[in-house]
Amino acid sequence: ILIADPYCSINSNGEPSGHFIHFFKDLKNLLEKDFTVIIACSQEYQKHLSGEFVTVPSNPSGDQLKKLSRLSRLSVLNIKPFNTARKLLKLDADAIVFQACSLPALSLSILTTRRKFTSGKKIFLTIYKDQISGKNMKDRIRRVLFCLAKKRVSGIITGIPELADIYQVMTLAIPDYFSRTPKSITEAESNYKYDIAQLGIVNEGKNVERVVEIFKDTDLKVVIAGRFNSDERYEEIRRSIRDCSNVTLINKYLSEQEYQAILEGSRFVILPYETNKFQSSGIYYEALLSLKPLLVSDAPFFRNVTANGLGYKYDELLSNMTEVLRNEEKYLAMQKNIYDYIAHIQNDSKDRILSFFREIIRKE
Repeated sequence: ILIADPYCSINSNGEPSGHFIHFFKDLKNLLEKDFTVIIACSQEYQKHLSGEFVTVPSNPSGDQLKKLSRLSRLSVLNIKPFNTARKLLKLDADAIVFQACSLPALSLSILTTRRKFTSGKKIFLTIYKDQISGKNMKDRIRRVLFCLAKKRVSGIITGIPELADIYQVMTLAIPDYFSRTPKSITEAESNYKYDIAQLGIVNEGKNVERVVEIFKDTDLKVVIAGRFNSDERYEEIRRSIRDCSNVTLINKYLSEQEYQAILEGSRFVILPYETNKFQSSGIYYEALLSLKPLLVSDAPFFRNVTANGLGYKYDELLSNMTEVLRNEEKYLAMQKNIYDYIAHIQNDSKDRILSFFREIIRKE
């Protein structure tokens, strides 16, 4: 099995960007119990991994990407991954698991690679959000290209079960992290700098304005930490909290150490995702693995949060939210629920992943 990232996003510090590298580790560690596993990734990624590698180019992210001309961004985001994916498809492997990148680039690479290289090869795409069901032009283009390539795609791997009906292919629905041991309650941090943390890149899919609206000028200490992808939006938020002492704004790409320090030093993690989109969240699992209860939107991905006692919907918090969020008895109960939930879904996911690949790869 070849696990491949045709993009390999690198931040300004020359380090892997995002949680994709954790997916590499988890999937490799699990699959190598039954299969020979090779990872196709850049040299920057290889520093954090072990095993046999195929080296592919890395690409910029964030501010580095924004500095490029429109034509250069098109090349970096689509043409380079397209060329890399085509080269990887020609390698001798029973199966290829492509990490999420440009869906048009992956679809076109599959369509334009000669059948002698793809015939009999199991091709899987990792997808973190719905990219094809919208009515906008980008979604329409992605939908057409994916539908054309679908005959050569064996399935998708996703954290969103609903995508099975949208993409109409075999689907393995698993969490973004499935080979980690959650902290015990005694190991979890108990001295908190913040009551609530919003972490990660602030893009158009995260309603940071709602976070500020609900929690500014309360007794709760809030931190919003992560690079804004819009300078204009950052300035608007900064002005809105100018006279507000309980909200801290950190507009930068966080190092792993900075990210972990804020995560561990916060009681709750808030995930203000758009409610009308199907998408998963790496931060969701990272928070739960650290036994951090969640404050979430009504987005479909978060349906298990209130059902399993993992946190609250922030729009349903009452006027006494400070009292509710600082209630130690309820907090410890949620931490126990989180531990049980994570332990269950991880064990279940490992079994389903191995069964999935054993059946598909060996049935021939």
